[in-house]
Amino acid sequence: MWLVVLLCEFVVSWSGGKESALSLYSALREGVRVSYLVSFVSSGGRSMSHALDVKLLRAQSEAIGIPLVTKEVTWETYEQGFKELVSELKTRGIGGCIFGDVWIAEHREWTERVCRELGIKALSPLFNNKPENLFREFIDLGFEAVVIMVKREFLGDEWVGRKLDQEFLDDLLKHSKKVDILGELGEYHTFVYDGPIFKKRIKILEYRKVPRNGYTYLDITKFKLIEK
Repeated sequence: MWLVVLLCEFVVSWSGGKESALSLYSALREGVRVSYLVSFVSSGGRSMSHALDVKLLRAQSEAIGIPLVTKEVTWETYEQGFKELVSELKTRGIGGCIFGDVWIAEHREWTERVCRELGIKALSPLFNNKPENLFREFIDLGFEAVVIMVKREFLGDEWVGRKLDQEFLDDLLKHSKKVDILGELGEYHTFVYDGPIFKKRIKILEYRKVPRNGYTYLDITKFKLIEK
């Protein structure tokens, strides 16, 4: 499979979180050529999946050194917007897209169907790996991330702003409610600010916790890029 994908350039479906970062790392490690990060944002300028300010996505792009391309969509127009953006990128030589799906079959079926209809390859390097193993790999590789959203049905506000580390994993494994280790069912989302794919580090300077509609968000209001 890797021999086939090495023959074309890829984009990464980029949320700004841990699975996106780890899937990008995994692809680069195998020699896959990645030309763009692609993110889909709301009319308010925040990522659809993680509600991150697009400025933070651009900071990640600069820190990693791979250009970011965004498109404004709604959940109702997400698939159409995805196809329009990737179709445009095909004219620039893109032949595949990398996704961070881990175990939800419906998600992978969607990515494979849409990419097949676009005539490009779908690559999910994390799929069918044990979530706990992926979490440990993430922190062992030196990635650094912070929790930027929790679904209060599963996790309290005290989890917002926590760094992903061994203590976080231990606490999650002991938690009274069943929570997927990687938050694959939307229990929590993350923002990656450093790691082996980063040429610069993003330092978070100011933030606030914002409760809304059963969720609590970490709104990062001030940050800066630091040379490594």
